[in-house]
Amino acid sequence: MRNEIQAGLDLRDLDLRGLDFSRSNLQRAYMHYKYIPEGVVLRGLDLKGLDFSRSNLQRACMCYSFLQECNMQSADLEQANLYTANLSGVNLQGANLRESVLSSAILVKANLQLANLFRADLSDSNLQEANLRGANLNKACLQEAWLLKVNLQEAYLQKADLVWVELEEANMQEAYLQEANLQGANLCKANLTWADLREADLRKADLQEANLWRASLQEANLERANLSGANLTLVDLREAFLVSAKLQGANLENANLRGANLSWANLQGANLQGVNLSDAKTEGTIF
Repeated sequence: MRNEIQAGLDLRDLDLRGLDFSRSNLQRAYMHYKYIPEGVVLRGLDLKGLDFSRSNLQRACMCYSFLQECNMQSADLEQANLYTANLSGVNLQGANLRESVLSSAILVKANLQLANLFRADLSDSNLQEANLRGANLNKACLQEAWLLKVNLQEAYLQKADLVWVELEEANMQEAYLQEANLQGANLCKANLTWADLREADLRKADLQEANLWRASLQEANLERANLSGANLTLVDLREAFLVSAKLQGANLENANLRGANLSWANLQGANLQGVNLSDAKTEGTIF
């Protein structure tokens, strides 16, 4: 079925099983609360502004489609293919995107609050200024994704793959990042207050001027990480690995570094008032 669907068509309550809407124009079609069969093909379509809220789009193929400003609130998109789709400004609040493919997708200013993105593939996607507050991104892949100024407050990112991700000025307050892989990530000026980064891999991460007040970094790997000018007040860095880390001008007031490895780290100009360095390794450390 190609190109013969008219704008404004009412598709409510229709059984669409077996239909392929590839290359069709469904602009302004009414599809709210309809039955959409599992695995429907909506590849490469212009679907801007449509209402898919609470719809069943499990395993749907919507790659290369234009979905700007669509309402997909509480939609079920489990294992859906949205590769390279344009989802700018889309409302996906509370949507189920478990194990979905969103690699190279555009999600600028999208609303993904409380969305389920467990094991979703968001690699190389653009999520600039998107709202992911409280979203479930456990074990999700976000390699080389662009998340500038994103809202990840209270989001769940346990064991997530965030290698070389762009998170400058991101709001990650109270985010859960246990065992997350943040190697080479850009977290400059990010808000990580009260964040849980226990056992996270932050090797070569850029955390310049980041706010980590009261964050938990117990047993985290910060080898060669750049924490210059960062706020590390009251941070838990017990047994953290900070070999060759850059901490010039960082505020470590009342931080807990018990058992941490600070060998060859640079702490010139850092505020060390009240710091607990008991059992810490300081071979070659520059104070």
